[in-house]
Amino acid sequence: MDHMTTNNPEGEVLLLSDTSGNSYVVRREAVEHGRVPKELNSEVLDLIDSDTQGYGDANFLLKGVLTHMGLKMGMKGYDGTFDLDGDGDTDWDDYSKAKEIWYQQYGKPKPSSATGS
Repeated sequence: MDHMTTNNPEGEVLLLSDTSGNSYVVRREAVEHGRVPKELNSEVLDLIDSDTQGYGDANFLLKGVLTHMGLKMGMKGYDGTFDLDGDGDTDWDDYSKAKEIWYQQYGKPKPSSATGS
């Protein structure tokens, strides 16, 4: 990519490719916006590894929000289905809403009690 063209985004970029052979130049700040907070990392990894039950299922919703995390209206791949608060971008607020829907469908985990031995 010629650094003198309008195709050259300002700042640091990442080159990503998908299984279909498409390549993407993504600004680092867009990737950083979608970074999973450390306290949610294991929960997100478990969710991605789990099977989904189909459209309308809370697992489908959570996985969709995570898949579209950081995308804004007008960007390639944006899907308003997962913009649960309707603010034009898929972010951690949408994840929180999807998580509440998951709790409604499957129930909140019971807190574990600490026992001293």
